[in-house]
Amino acid sequence: MTPKQTVSDEEIVELLRSDIEPVWSHTELAEEIGLTRQATHRRLEKLPDEYEDIQKKEIGRSHVYYSDSTNSEKYGCPFCNYRFSLRSKFTEHIFDEHKNKLLSEGD
Repeated sequence: MTPKQTVSDEEIVELLRSDIEPVWSHTELAEEIGLTRQATHRRLEKLPDEYEDIQKKEIGRSHVYYSDSTNSEKYGCPFCNYRFSLRSKFTEHIFDEHKNKLLSEGD
């Protein structure tokens, strides 16, 4: 028998699309939704196939997840003063320019 899911896929996707965090590690998302890191990893692994805007990026030995949806709000880089109107450009900047900072904060 499969254990009851305590959080729906839609709730996970909504969180990934939110402005709470632009990029989520397994550990960060697990803490937020109340699942184990391993359960969160399994749930996230199937999301990119079901939701086109949810993206996975490999950073070292870890993976991070984010929504690549277009958003009219401005995104400010937490590491420098750059601002972006598109979330995809913001996440691209974070991965390209601040990979080492992400690795030191990741799981």
